[in-house]
Amino acid sequence: MEKLPDELWLLIFNSLQKFDVIYSFHGLNLRFQNLIRFYASSIDLSDLSFKVFLRFCRETLPIHGHMIQRLTIKGTHQLSVFGEEYILLKRMNHLQCLTLAQVQVSTEKLDVYSKQIPSLNTLHLKLSHNSELRLENILSKNMLFLTNLSLLKHNNYYFQNIRIITQSGTQLPQLKILTIEDLQTTKDLYYLFKMMYNLEELNLCISKFDPQSLLDNVVPQLLTIMRLEITCTLDSQQTINFLRDFLFLFEKQLNHSN
Repeated sequence: MEKLPDELWLLIFNSLQKFDVIYSFHGLNLRFQNLIRFYASSIDLSDLSFKVFLRFCRETLPIHGHMIQRLTIKGTHQLSVFGEEYILLKRMNHLQCLTLAQVQVSTEKLDVYSKQIPSLNTLHLKLSHNSELRLENILSKNMLFLTNLSLLKHNNYYFQNIRIITQSGTQLPQLKILTIEDLQTTKDLYYLFKMMYNLEELNLCISKFDPQSLLDNVVPQLLTIMRLEITCTLDSQQTINFLRDFLFLFEKQLNHSN
């Protein structure tokens, strides 16, 4: 077994379940500890049975928690386990990216989670359809260190008070990447740009197009990547012209920064 090269072992590991690799080869020797480090760095719990999930919490996290850099949690039942046992979060002291999928989380809980993971810089949220979490809840003082934020599922509450948030002086100078799966109206861009003025990458899916509001925006100076997906119908030549002018502003900003 020791004579097989690392490349061959990695091919073997690729044909096995990630958790089987971690459980089976943990503690064998230093060489295999280094080999399984890659598998322990990114953990997706979304397709696990609850039995295997609990096994992960009891057996994997206490030993490999410090190796985990990316974690995906799916379902309120999984999130509640972490909420009841904060020590599980503390063990992941190098966690950088957290994805919460199909969960319902309160403002208080989200705040507590963030306190337990000071290394976190990337948050992807795909909340339950009945979640009432608003943008001001996400942008609490414990979230101001985020550099990458994704709102991956339509939620009518996200931007409900965005004007009030902006007027209160809330700013996220650290945020570099923003992804919004369903922006209700382009009017909100003005407030987003004002808060997140150091954005470098913006990914938007827009469901309501308000053409005039586009030209009211001051494009962040550092913005160099912008992906727009428009799911509504551009109903007039005037609307298309507004979009063209907005993209021209972005292009002009790019040329100026270069």
